[in-house]
Amino acid sequence: MRIENTDSRFEREAGKPEKLLLVHFTADWSANCLIMEPIIKRLKNRYGDWVQFKKMDTARESILKEKYRVNSLPTFLFIKAGNLVDLVVGSMPESEFGKRIEIALSNEKIKENCLIPNRVLKDLKC
Repeated sequence: MRIENTDSRFEREAGKPEKLLLVHFTADWSANCLIMEPIIKRLKNRYGDWVQFKKMDTARESILKEKYRVNSLPTFLFIKAGNLVDLVVGSMPESEFGKRIEIALSNEKIKENCLIPNRVLKDLKC
């Protein structure tokens, strides 16, 4: 999967209300990122009509990496109309990841198994 975005374009696209934006922070050297690649590809095929998938190389996109405090890979941000609605750090089974997407699409808040780090919780009421 090629890198599809840059820092400046990301800011414009994140505020668009049309689709849920799923941002995948990754690096070529990360084994967990490589594990998630085929899962994300299948989820993109399944949810592509409702979700915009963006892959961000942390080596190239350091401004966004710092802004969203990405310290572990992979990190996935779920952004809806400019608001962070969910965040997943690390690998996850495809079925669980699909549930997270469906919850984000349905506007429900994640209450169980909230994987959002405490440092981010102040910005997102989970």
